[in-house]
Amino acid sequence: MNKGGVGLTGGGSGPTAAAAAAAAQKQKTLLQRVDTDITNIVDNFNHLVNAARVSDPPVRNSQEAFMMEMRGARMVQAADSLLKLVSELKQTAIFSGLASLNEHVEQKTAEFDQQAENTERMLSRIGEEAAGCLKELEWEKAVSASRFEDDGVVCDWTPRFYDTGSWSIWVRAQKRLVCRNSVRKDVVCFAEEDSLVEVKRKKLAVFVSGGGSNFRSIHDAAVQGSLYGDIVVLVTNKHDCGGAEYARKNNIPVILFPKTSNVPDGLSSSDLVTALRGFEVDFVLLAGYLKLIPVELIRAYERSILNIHPSLLPAFGGKGYYGMKVHKAVIASGARYSGPTVHYVDEHFDTGRILAQRVVPVLANDRAEELAARVLREEHQLYVEVTKALCEDRIIWREDGVPLIQNRENPKEYS
Repeated sequence: MNKGGVGLTGGGSGPTAAAAAAAAQKQKTLLQRVDTDITNIVDNFNHLVNAARVSDPPVRNSQEAFMMEMRGARMVQAADSLLKLVSELKQTAIFSGLASLNEHVEQKTAEFDQQAENTERMLSRIGEEAAGCLKELEWEKAVSASRFEDDGVVCDWTPRFYDTGSWSIWVRAQKRLVCRNSVRKDVVCFAEEDSLVEVKRKKLAVFVSGGGSNFRSIHDAAVQGSLYGDIVVLVTNKHDCGGAEYARKNNIPVILFPKTSNVPDGLSSSDLVTALRGFEVDFVLLAGYLKLIPVELIRAYERSILNIHPSLLPAFGGKGYYGMKVHKAVIASGARYSGPTVHYVDEHFDTGRILAQRVVPVLANDRAEELAARVLREEHQLYVEVTKALCEDRIIWREDGVPLIQNRENPKEYS
């Protein structure tokens, strides 16, 4: 849609504000000239009247007659000039009027364009809502409502959104049976063929050593309801780090670990396991935690501890590879690509099974800070997506011990 001004002549644009100002100045000049011409006419007319008074003696010589003719000629010239000025004044007035008219047209055009944009947005929203309704109707039509009861729980074969308060799961009719159980609000119950499966809202513990930007992203997703889990405790080795401050502001308990001479209030490994059990933690997420995880915790939470690393493991991982050191090493190596890796945690640094990765380019003139920012943006998205899959029990272990993420929309697809 044309957003520009509307011209009043074929192929040209309307007068601008500068042109209108010039027209006004010209009009002022013409009025000054009109005043001068009128003054000349009156002045010469007075001379003629004075020279031709009846009471005066007749004209005595040719010089006075010549002067009268000159005065008359000047009056004629002034009158002719005055007529021309009147014509120019009319044109100037019309031109000034066109400028005002053009401004009015432009204003109305802008209002029309705004109304058109609002209408387009409204139609788009209506279209999206209609598409959602049609999709649900298609599912309802495609699947017959077959009901049964099992231990007092009424189930049906009808596809629907199952709302659990802060989280909804789209249950496909061909794959699952929705169990409408009003007693447990923290459990989504569904069945595949003959077996009932419960999806419980997960409780998460996050470990940080710094600002905890990934921790904040996961917490935001949980608060907004897009993640079927809650962060119930934060563990840190630095009581005054940014992540710990954020946790306290959001009423998330903070645990210090490990216990050292600098952190006398820190917990021992066994006490940490006991504390996490007390919080009923299901999964542990490392988000910039720089300490090695003790064996006691790994054994207590087997296949339940994840970490995110800012490189494409197994490259640029291991002891000493953290933060900006990773990105400097990537650039120095000449690698063309980098990116975050989410992996399971074992007894060593960055050697656990890889679960998910994202690839970002390493540009020719990259500085470590620029590459770090590019990777961090992907970290925030990737870690939240993986945590969603974790909370929805969509992590599948292959026979050879490789973890895969099951697609939420199509359970037969994995990544």
